[in-house]
Amino acid sequence: MLIADTVRTVLVVHLGADPDRLEGPARLDEDVGLDSLGLTEALLVLEDELSISIPDPVQAALRTVDDLVAVVAAQVGRRRDQA
Repeated sequence: MLIADTVRTVLVVHLGADPDRLEGPARLDEDVGLDSLGLTEALLVLEDELSISIPDPVQAALRTVDDLVAVVAAQVGRRRDQA
């Protein structure tokens, strides 16, 4: 499964996000409806499912679905490089 698909699945299944609102430039807060607690929950699920860690400063900078996908993909890439 592609990273973008995994991120979208987590947002839909775990947080009840509307899949039609998960286009790349969609803002996590205003368009998707995630508050800080929802974003934290999504990040915890993604970190657990993908065996990655997303640093707090990076988490704080996330604004869009594209941002989230890019950060998750970068962390997965780092994990693979270290393996």
